[in-house]
Amino acid sequence: MIGFLQLVAHATPESDLPARVKDFFRRQIAWFEQVLSDLERLEEDLHEAAPEELAAQTVRHAQGMARFEREFQDLTSEWRLASGVAASDRAAIRALARRVETLIADLGRAHDRATELIGERAGEIERALNETRKGQVMLRKYYAGDRAYPGFIDKKA
Repeated sequence: MIGFLQLVAHATPESDLPARVKDFFRRQIAWFEQVLSDLERLEEDLHEAAPEELAAQTVRHAQGMARFEREFQDLTSEWRLASGVAASDRAAIRALARRVETLIADLGRAHDRATELIGERAGEIERALNETRKGQVMLRKYYAGDRAYPGFIDKKA
């Protein structure tokens, strides 16, 4: 984003481009806030939501980020080629870009926390799986089985 802030300070795009850039940043801000909200709910979702739902959400987040990245690249290219922008538009775009930068930092921290939570949950699941396996082994030990089986337990005894 810093690169874009520098472009805002020096470039002069066409008249409708500032409105499109502002619209882009507003949509990106709303998207980032939604992703941040999803990540903040992850701890409870890890215990309540189906893994398929969480995986689908992760895919949607990645696709949304990719869409915004492509659109940003297109707008940046147009911005470099355009001329003439009002100082008020430049200031508004700069403010929106700063908000995006803040959200990106927040998302970075939220992703780090999500990685930590997922690691913890994976550990919990692994421990539960190991306990289940121990129970299966124990049940096999006490399986009544066939009289010819060396570990036969006579249920009538």
